[in-house]
Amino acid sequence: MLPKETESLSDVALSYEQSLHQYLYQPLSYIDSSWLKAIPLGDNVLKLDGWRYNSNLNQWLISCLSLGDVSESDFSNPARSIALLPTAELKLVLHYLGATLHSQACKAVVLRQPRQVLLANMGEEAYQFCLTQTQLLLSHWPTPWVKPLPEVITSHYFQICGLQFVMSMFEPAQREAMTAWQLKLPYEFKEAFSVTEEMPVEQRVIAYQLIKKISKRVIPKCFHLLR
Repeated sequence: MLPKETESLSDVALSYEQSLHQYLYQPLSYIDSSWLKAIPLGDNVLKLDGWRYNSNLNQWLISCLSLGDVSESDFSNPARSIALLPTAELKLVLHYLGATLHSQACKAVVLRQPRQVLLANMGEEAYQFCLTQTQLLLSHWPTPWVKPLPEVITSHYFQICGLQFVMSMFEPAQREAMTAWQLKLPYEFKEAFSVTEEMPVEQRVIAYQLIKKISKRVIPKCFHLLR
C-alpha cells in the first residue's frame, strides 16, 4: 500500500539538534496512536487536549517505556540518524527502499493485471523510480538484496521490507535500544524490528549510502538529518 503520508510531508524541516531533542524528550509528538492503545492507560492520553506536547505526559511515556536509557551518544553510528526523520518522511523512505529492493522483479512484470496490482501497492512514482533510478543508485547490488515479489502483496509490504533491511544493518544489542524509533510506525510493525538476519559488516556502509541516495531524491527537505 502506498503510504498516505506522501500527502503530508513536512513543510518546515527541523534542524538535526531539534530533531534529536524531540526524539529523546518528546516521544508523544511522533508516536503512532496505535501504540497508545497497546500501552496501559494509553487510551486515556488520547482523550486529553494537547497531549502530544504535554511535558508531564511525555515524561510519563519515557518512564513507562524506559526511553530514558537512550542518549545522544547512541547516535554515534550515522545510520541511527534515520530514526530522526519525521514520521511521514520515514515511512516514505522505507517504502521506496523496500520497493527498490524489488526493482528487478518489477521489471519482469509485464502482464496488465499483475502490473495494476503492483501499481496499486507501490504507487506510480515509486514504480517509475524502480524502473529508471535503481541502476544509478549502486553499480553492484549484493545478491541477498535483490528480492522477489510475493504472490500476494500485503498492506505496508514495501515499508516493512525497507524496515527489515534497515534493521539488518544493526547489531542485536543496538536494536534493543530502538523502542522510540518503533513508536513512529504503526504497532503492527513491531515484529519487523526483531529481524534475525544480520547484514555482513562489509555491506553496511554501502547499505547506508543506498538509503541516503534514495532519501536525497525523495525527501530532499529532510536529507540534512542523515549524518
